[in-house]
Amino acid sequence: MDIQQLTSCLFAFVKTREQVDAITFTINEIKAETEALEAVEQYVLECNKTCEDLEMERKSHAEELRQINQDINQLEDSLKTMRSEREARRLHIVQCFEKVNLSRSHTNEAIKATNLEQELEDEEINIDGFSVDVTPCVPPAPGPFSNYSLFSFLQSEQVARPSQPETNKMKACESCNAQIHRNAPTCPMCKAKSRSKNPKRRRKAQAPNP
Repeated sequence: MDIQQLTSCLFAFVKTREQVDAITFTINEIKAETEALEAVEQYVLECNKTCEDLEMERKSHAEELRQINQDINQLEDSLKTMRSEREARRLHIVQCFEKVNLSRSHTNEAIKATNLEQELEDEEINIDGFSVDVTPCVPPAPGPFSNYSLFSFLQSEQVARPSQPETNKMKACESCNAQIHRNAPTCPMCKAKSRSKNPKRRRKAQAPNP
């Protein structure tokens, strides 16, 4: 083999080597790009999965918010109904107390006509932390309320008598302070024996006639 052929072979060898190196470089570049592509694709998949999860969570929260809003609306409707019912009941209670106070005032007028000292006192309504003063249609009659005075009076007298002499026939029971007839042997309320307001005097024994 002459020098020219040898030189041609060397040049061909060098050129082939360069081509092999270029191919190897390209292959390595392809591998690197492939790995990068796979990483990007994996990241994209993870992002898509995260987006889907977030969307599902958003829908879930949206449903929860819708349910919460629905519950709030129902509660507000119930509150409106209960508030209306509360005001209606308050008004009814006040009206009932007005009727009671009116009846009490009429009763006190009947008691006043008999000149009794004990009368029915007015009441004050206390509803949900605030008081409602119910003023009767007639002026109130001050004085403490006795559980026995009116009942015992009606039981002993049956009918109120406005005359002054009739009230002198009454006295207070020593046990329960109920108004009873002055000559009643026992109190009709507590069944205690009573003493006469004006006990009979014993007659002196008269000496025999001589």
